[in-house]
Amino acid sequence: MISYGDHMKIILYTDGLSESMGDNGEDKLDLLVEQLSSRESAEPSAIVRDFISGQNSDNQKDDICLVMIAEK
Repeated sequence: MISYGDHMKIILYTDGLSESMGDNGEDKLDLLVEQLSSRESAEPSAIVRDFISGQNSDNQKDDICLVMIAEK
């Protein structure tokens, strides 16, 4: 059981997402999570799509999956 206050979001992702970001992937993921956490009005799938399209995915060999669970 997870207890939370007013609002909560759980963001889960596979390692394929961080691998698609190349060098400094973890830093870039921190930025993505920050964007997903702070942009209430934007559609999460649009944020992820825009973010991934800016990455070099020519060598992407792994699947990419991101799941966000949000309490409204």
